Amino acid sequence: MASNYRIGYYYERKVKNILEKEDWDVWRSPASHSPIDIIAIKPQKGYVKIKLIQVKRTSREDIKAEYFKYDIDNLKEFAKKYKDCENIEIELWIFKKQDRNPYIMKISS
Repeated sequence: MASNYRIGYYYERKVKNILEKEDWDVWRSPASHSPIDIIAIKPQKGYVKIKLIQVKRTSREDIKAEYFKYDIDNLKEFAKKYKDCENIEIELWIFKKQDRNPYIMKISS
């Protein structure tokens, strides 16, 4: 059985690969104990777009916000710092064990 660290590493790398295919510059923040696992930056016309992402995996059949309340609350608190920054998106990416594509939840303060 894989450790939580290895599972987290796998899904963080998966997010990194998805975003890099979309021309984002991407960095992982391993073992940071912060609400952010992935930082992604993409130049746009005249500005830079930034994604700050928490990555989760679940074995549940359905995805409900209540299952991720702790993570959502942490991200909402974190988002308060950036509430006036239109170029920053804070997201929770949730992978169901059997699905290839994540469910992406946008977080705002």
